Amino acid sequence: MAAHRRPRRGDHRAAAIWDDLPAFQQLLRDTAAVARQASEAGDIAGFRAEWDKVAAACTTCHESYVFFDPFAAIN
Repeated sequence: MAAHRRPRRGDHRAAAIWDDLPAFQQLLRDTAAVARQASEAGDIAGFRAEWDKVAAACTTCHESYVFFDPFAAIN
Protein backbone atom coordinates (compact mmCIF):
# COMPACT_ATOMS: atom_id res chain seq x y z
CA MET A 1 0.00 0.00 0.00
CA ALA A 2 1.40 3.41 -0.90
CA ALA A 3 2.44 5.67 1.97
CA HIS A 4 -0.29 8.18 1.14
CA ARG A 5 -2.84 5.37 1.46
CA ARG A 6 -1.90 4.30 4.98
CA PRO A 7 -5.06 3.51 6.91
CA ARG A 8 -5.97 5.78 9.76
CA ARG A 9 -7.43 4.59 13.02
CA GLY A 10 -11.02 3.58 12.35
CA ASP A 11 -10.32 3.04 8.64
CA HIS A 12 -11.65 -0.40 7.71
CA ARG A 13 -10.64 -0.38 4.03
CA ALA A 14 -8.47 -3.39 3.18
CA ALA A 15 -5.28 -2.95 1.18
CA ALA A 16 -6.90 -5.10 -1.52
CA ILE A 17 -8.84 -2.03 -2.66
CA TRP A 18 -5.65 -0.27 -3.69
CA ASP A 19 -4.04 -3.47 -5.00
CA ASP A 20 -6.72 -3.78 -7.70
CA LEU A 21 -8.80 -0.61 -7.71
CA PRO A 22 -10.52 -1.33 -11.07
CA ALA A 23 -11.86 -4.67 -9.75
CA PHE A 24 -13.16 -2.94 -6.61
CA GLN A 25 -14.84 -0.23 -8.68
CA GLN A 26 -16.45 -2.83 -10.94
CA LEU A 27 -17.78 -4.73 -7.94
CA LEU A 28 -19.34 -1.49 -6.66
CA ARG A 29 -21.01 -0.88 -10.01
CA ASP A 30 -22.28 -4.46 -10.20
CA THR A 31 -23.63 -4.32 -6.65
CA ALA A 32 -25.41 -1.04 -7.34
CA ALA A 33 -27.06 -2.60 -10.40
CA VAL A 34 -28.27 -5.58 -8.37
CA ALA A 35 -29.61 -3.28 -5.65
CA ARG A 36 -31.41 -1.17 -8.23
CA GLN A 37 -33.01 -4.25 -9.73
CA ALA A 38 -34.25 -5.30 -6.28
CA SER A 39 -35.62 -1.81 -5.62
CA GLU A 40 -37.62 -1.92 -8.83
CA ALA A 41 -39.46 -5.12 -7.91
CA GLY A 42 -43.21 -4.72 -8.23
CA ASP A 43 -44.05 -6.40 -4.95
CA ILE A 44 -42.50 -7.71 -1.75
CA ALA A 45 -42.16 -11.24 -3.15
CA GLY A 46 -40.16 -9.90 -6.08
CA PHE A 47 -38.01 -7.83 -3.76
CA ARG A 48 -37.30 -10.81 -1.52
CA ALA A 49 -36.35 -12.89 -4.55
CA GLU A 50 -33.77 -10.27 -5.53
CA TRP A 51 -32.59 -9.50 -2.00
CA ASP A 52 -30.49 -12.68 -1.77
CA LYS A 53 -28.47 -11.39 -4.73
CA VAL A 54 -27.94 -8.05 -2.97
CA ALA A 55 -26.88 -9.74 0.26
CA ALA A 56 -24.47 -12.01 -1.63
CA ALA A 57 -22.91 -9.03 -3.41
CA CYS A 58 -22.48 -7.18 -0.12
CA THR A 59 -20.92 -10.23 1.51
CA THR A 60 -18.48 -10.67 -1.37
CA CYS A 61 -17.37 -7.07 -1.11
CA HIS A 62 -17.01 -7.05 2.65
CA GLU A 63 -15.06 -10.31 2.68
CA SER A 64 -12.65 -8.96 0.07
CA TYR A 65 -12.37 -5.27 0.81
CA VAL A 66 -13.20 -4.58 4.45
CA PHE A 67 -10.69 -5.12 7.21
CA PHE A 68 -11.79 -4.85 10.79
CA ASP A 69 -9.42 -5.28 13.69
CA PRO A 70 -11.49 -5.31 16.89
CA PHE A 71 -8.36 -4.54 18.91
CA ALA A 72 -7.21 -1.52 16.89
CA ALA A 73 -8.73 0.95 19.34
CA ILE A 74 -6.68 -0.53 22.17
CA ASN A 75 -3.36 0.15 20.48
